[in-house]
Amino acid sequence: MPVRMSSRLLPFVLVIIATRLHGQGQPGRRAGLSAQIAASRAAIREVDQLVAKGRLVRRHTTFTCPHEPGAEQVSFNTDSLGRVRLFRLEGGSDDTAEQWSFYYDGRGALRAARAHRGAVNGTEQLEEVLYDTAAVTLQRIRRLLKGPGFPWDTLETIRDPRAWLQGACNPRM
Repeated sequence: MPVRMSSRLLPFVLVIIATRLHGQGQPGRRAGLSAQIAASRAAIREVDQLVAKGRLVRRHTTFTCPHEPGAEQVSFNTDSLGRVRLFRLEGGSDDTAEQWSFYYDGRGALRAARAHRGAVNGTEQLEEVLYDTAAVTLQRIRRLLKGPGFPWDTLETIRDPRAWLQGACNPRM
């Protein structure tokens, strides 16, 4: 005996079937995303190991922008070919402090960024962004470690730290 279906139920059944069929392609996509995230995390570990073993040359500088209070501390860690592998920026204001760290792979591509932030109200926050080889965001995680919170901006993407530093005091649109 054939199954009869109300004409009002048919659109819902079709949506459910289409959703299930569309979802069949998702595991491969998730696996690809997981592999890219793992590669970004591997770049972080590699850079941290190179720093720990003293295999990167660290250069440190300070700059002050005329329209902003305080000085910013900047450091570059470069490999033997002069490629930036780790770029750190530290600064803040009267009520906040931030440290940004940007990790680059052996080709010089941005793979990850981390921000550690603190505020006078007791707030402490970590933000981590993982990128693919074209610096497209794969994952962004913000963790409130303690305190009531603070309205920080989203961590900026710095693909080329040297170019960023040259224009650091220019207002960004």
